Amino acid sequence: MREANFWKYQAVGNAYTVVDGEFSRACSPIYGVGGDGLLREVEADAADFAVEIINPDGSSAEISGNGLRIFAFHLWQTSRVMRNTPFTIQTAAGQRTARVLMNNLVEVTMGRAKIIALDEPLSVGDQTVSANIVSMGNPHCVIVLDRLPTESTTRTFGSQIEHHDRFPQRTNVQFVYPIGRKRVIAQVWERGAGYTLSSGSSSCAVAAVMRAKGLCDAEIVVEMPGGALTVSFAPDDQITLRGSVHSVASGTLTA
Repeated sequence: MREANFWKYQAVGNAYTVVDGEFSRACSPIYGVGGDGLLREVEADAADFAVEIINPDGSSAEISGNGLRIFAFHLWQTSRVMRNTPFTIQTAAGQRTARVLMNNLVEVTMGRAKIIALDEPLSVGDQTVSANIVSMGNPHCVIVLDRLPTESTTRTFGSQIEHHDRFPQRTNVQFVYPIGRKRVIAQVWERGAGYTLSSGSSSCAVAAVMRAKGLCDAEIVVEMPGGALTVSFAPDDQITLRGSVHSVASGTLTA
């Protein structure tokens, strides 16, 4: 095993590390540099670039909105793309377009949300919740609350819903409190990663549910403990995700 270079970034509290080798333990805060996932560039086919997304538990993720935005920012940081110039990135969920803007903002297209079910009763322990099931190329279960979500609620029920029999491939889970048509408060339990401060694809899933229920306009801000992301809908329902990315550290992982 050789040494590998790494670059760690955070996108509104969601941390990903770009590595140029096979270092699955890089997400560990003890054996690695910590984080919510790994990004590894792979050979591109039809797109300009291609990325593999790996969860802390070693499983693969089809797509990650924040992971894509971080990878795009990394390409700009390493002088491989130009600011304000769109380029394409291949993921396991298909091709997406990214653009690095001014002031550390990065936007990516996320495709269309597929609403699988709205308000489906779901038994969780001794309770029944109303589940809104969405695919963004990866699975999501959005729970709309009548109160602000708490970390305790997210941790207690997030894992149970992730591993629920209803979701044979497991699922990401979001607990959401709407505040008007332009803003929601959300907390996220991420498949394969657990409690996380923010999630890009989760923000898109939340926005898609709000739109399907007629509760939001064409643009909505999703506020999470790590910060806010903006989700906008084109007339054809294509989704764009926008938010900040910041570099944390770079260096070498030893064998």
